[in-house]
Amino acid sequence: MRCFSPTYQTSSKIKFKGIKRLLLLFITIPFCSEAQQPRLNFLPDSAGIAEDILVTLSFDHSAVEDVFFPKGASYFKPFELINSTYFTTKTIDSISTDSVLYILRSFEVDTLKSLKLPIWIVKGEDSTIFWSNTDSLFFSDIIPDSLLAKTDLVYGLSFVKKGEVKIPIGLKVLLACLIVLGLLVLAFLDKIRRLLDLWNFQKRQNEFNERFKKIIKDDTSSEELKEASTLWRDHMTWLERLPFNTLSSVEIETTAKDKKVGEAIREIESSLFGGVDSDRIPVALQILFSYNKERFKEKRIEYKKRISKRH
Repeated sequence: MRCFSPTYQTSSKIKFKGIKRLLLLFITIPFCSEAQQPRLNFLPDSAGIAEDILVTLSFDHSAVEDVFFPKGASYFKPFELINSTYFTTKTIDSISTDSVLYILRSFEVDTLKSLKLPIWIVKGEDSTIFWSNTDSLFFSDIIPDSLLAKTDLVYGLSFVKKGEVKIPIGLKVLLACLIVLGLLVLAFLDKIRRLLDLWNFQKRQNEFNERFKKIIKDDTSSEELKEASTLWRDHMTWLERLPFNTLSSVEIETTAKDKKVGEAIREIESSLFGGVDSDRIPVALQILFSYNKERFKEKRIEYKKRISKRH
């Protein structure tokens, strides 16, 4: 009996005492001159992940034939070859029986695994291949306690079922944060909407303040004065929801209930349309700006109450 590669070395501590006696239970010797199908047998009925698995391979052939047993790791997939032990050839009536005991392991979690192996008979420069029967072994999904005690193995290997996706811990944390954030948004959705509406209301007022203050600080020309008048009227129309941009100075004074506002409007319009120079224009603009500021404070309170009822 020969093999195609050197014997594997291993640190496996399996004792082989009594293996020959156990092997004989699976070996029969046919009294015929023709080669028979190789016989493959798993000695256990079931096994666990990473456990040592014993499998025998026997072959009856003519005593004058050279026989080669498999040693390449690729022949044993989905198992891993750990070690092999060859037994002395037994010959009776010109029929020889060669046997080998393989030690295999598997780290996959398929419930059922099968194996069949080839044997070669060499005659001169030719060889004939004979395939063994197919034998199967059942696997449990549980890692045996003996392996759990080996922390180097437990931490060094990752047992993942086929089709299972391993999600990185960072991605899990991110997903958890997004879920929590989503729940918070749903819980405070109405409040968030109110805050956004109020922020937009304030933003429009801030834009008016910035533009109107810039005109007041500059030496006011006719164009800037006209821009200030139009800007103030348009903004008051939005704020009060009244047509300030079409009201006369008298109507604005009546609506505002403020005589100073009416006088300020007339001062500005006299300069714009009557050509009357006045050194009171800056004061008139400041009166309009102050009036708008006071009205915005009141309107903001009203708007806040209105959107609270709406949401």
